[in-house]
Amino acid sequence: MKKLGKTMKLLLFDGESNGTMTCELSNWIGEAYRTPRILVKESADRDELRKPVVYLWF
Repeated sequence: MKKLGKTMKLLLFDGESNGTMTCELSNWIGEAYRTPRILVKESADRDELRKPVVYLWF
């Protein structure tokens, strides 16, 4: 039987689930960031968001 589970680590930058957050998956080298549209300007100063990224707008 093949294992399908993965470990996911979430970091809530502001300590709020509806704010900016990052997600890391086990066995994956990338990182995912989520920022609400109303916080995009405030998030522009964060060093971790100054790396090359792919943006998805919902």
